[in-house]
Amino acid sequence: PVAIWSDWHLGEVVDPAALNGYNGFNSEISERRVRRLVASTIDLCANHGPGNYPGIIVNLLGDFISGGLHPEHAKTDDETRITATLRARDLLVWALKAMADHFGKVFVPCTSGNHGRDTPKPEFKGYLQHNFDWLIYQLLQREFAHDKRVTFQIDPSNEAYYQVFGRTILAVHGDMLGVKGGDGIIGAIGPIMRGEIKTRGQAASLGRPYDLLLMGHWHQTLWLPRAVVNNSLKGFDEYARNSLRAVPSKPSQALFFMHPKRGITSRWDVLLDEQEEAKAAEWVSWKE
Repeated sequence: PVAIWSDWHLGEVVDPAALNGYNGFNSEISERRVRRLVASTIDLCANHGPGNYPGIIVNLLGDFISGGLHPEHAKTDDETRITATLRARDLLVWALKAMADHFGKVFVPCTSGNHGRDTPKPEFKGYLQHNFDWLIYQLLQREFAHDKRVTFQIDPSNEAYYQVFGRTILAVHGDMLGVKGGDGIIGAIGPIMRGEIKTRGQAASLGRPYDLLLMGHWHQTLWLPRAVVNNSLKGFDEYARNSLRAVPSKPSQALFFMHPKRGITSRWDVLLDEQEEAKAAEWVSWKE
């Protein structure tokens, strides 16, 4: 199993009244969703997959705190950068210990996002040392220093490059694909695909070709031919509704299985809110 955890935005507040009740988000809701993420990931792997694994890969791909990045966040967040960072650390310690207890081995590739930075605009020199995501990863690595079940990859390039059964993966946050903009019809797919092509060309030129690109940042699940884009813990918010007029999606995180021969065999959106049972009693029905 390969999980992607990103874009938790701890500390941010989403007002359900502003979204006609579709979604809400705050510190209490975020913790509840993280606990459901862990429980659902274990359930899907144990009861809906092969069940025999050498371990699990948990990609931590950034934006774990809101960070008061924009003026409206600074006014409405219910936690500061530091308090949200400490809570992210505590939640991730608990979550990774749960993964280790169930799967035995946990490999944790880490990349930092844009919301964790402490500069008004992105600065590309010394980027990680000004990023609270990176601080979270350093705290996690110290916490698990004597737990051989959990291994971290925290690369100074802010990319994670590794192999799963011979297939090469490049993991990034997703904000630095060298593209901007979007389209009113196809949304973010256009810039993401253009960015993947640019990233793939640069990676090949640097002697680091990959088979699959993993990222977060875009707050939607996309299973693309050469890339997997992760959704967010936060879910639909005021910006997505009023500025983007985006179609809302349920908060989720991506999970897939990598087979030694067949590659990706299962793809899951791990839903983070409680789901209602279907009302229909029959397993299938149709009109005569």
